[in-house]
Amino acid sequence: MNYIVFDLEWNQSSTKFRENKRLPFEIIEIGAVKLDEQGQYVDRFQSLVRPVVYRHMHNITENLVHIHEAELQKARYFTEVMRDFLSFCGEKYIFCTWGNQDVAELQQNMDYYAMPPLSDGPLQFYDVQKLFSLSYDDGKSRKSLKNCVEFLELQDPDVPFHRAFADAWYTALIFQKVRSDRTLRRVSFDTYRLPASRKEEISWKFDTYSKYISTSFPDKHVLLGTKRVTAIRCLYCDQQLRRLTQWFSPNGKNYYNAGECSEHGRMRCKIRVCKAGEDRVFAVKTIRPMQETEFGEFEDMRVHAQQHKGKRKRAKENEKELH
Repeated sequence: MNYIVFDLEWNQSSTKFRENKRLPFEIIEIGAVKLDEQGQYVDRFQSLVRPVVYRHMHNITENLVHIHEAELQKARYFTEVMRDFLSFCGEKYIFCTWGNQDVAELQQNMDYYAMPPLSDGPLQFYDVQKLFSLSYDDGKSRKSLKNCVEFLELQDPDVPFHRAFADAWYTALIFQKVRSDRTLRRVSFDTYRLPASRKEEISWKFDTYSKYISTSFPDKHVLLGTKRVTAIRCLYCDQQLRRLTQWFSPNGKNYYNAGECSEHGRMRCKIRVCKAGEDRVFAVKTIRPMQETEFGEFEDMRVHAQQHKGKRKRAKENEKELH
């Protein structure tokens, strides 16, 4: 299996009025580096893409990436470039990108041109920005590519930032630095395509937490009323946890609960309710161990959420009385 480290540059409408809802961001350049299973350089790919939706460059994009309209008009169309790119990728590969946006944008551009999908459900990839944070930082913060390149002293004066191949090249250099047995277990999942059925839902255990990605539901109430979505199990032994609280939400989007395993202690669970298109939703659930010192903070968050919910309820009742 090869690692395909890629980066995209894209253009967009200069005004919301002219934006194509099916393609908010149109790819104008693809750059990539292929690494083998040992993380060694194999090959490179770079191509401009001729735009058909946003033919005039957004001034911010043009100033940032230094790609001009005249250059793009000489380039090949997306479907031609994409077929060459997939041929370059080969049969067995996994994508690596800086951040999590490029994988989704690549698929949306492919959908716009009715190309066969890259996968039937969530696509596995490596978010090198996250892997850098796990290797050199706190695992939560996300630094810019430029800052990380400077930190690792990898910058080449002949390779400027903000072009697809250059950014892919720097991302590949960082990936070579952070690649280890530990980081390679931290695969990411792009949810541009969701599991089509319950059978295809994602349940994945990492070293310090588990992740579950559901299929889509008609609304939040159906989602939260589904037992497999709200089930909380021990990260280590998979036993049902004894619940310590009821589900609560501080904002109507993220829902929290806590449970306890007789053998492995307390765990905290979070369900993030995400949009799936215009009229459906899906869940991303994570479960991780909870330190004793965390439970007090968790309880404070729960009490605050309940108080806030009570205030909203009283406000609605008062509004009804006024009418």
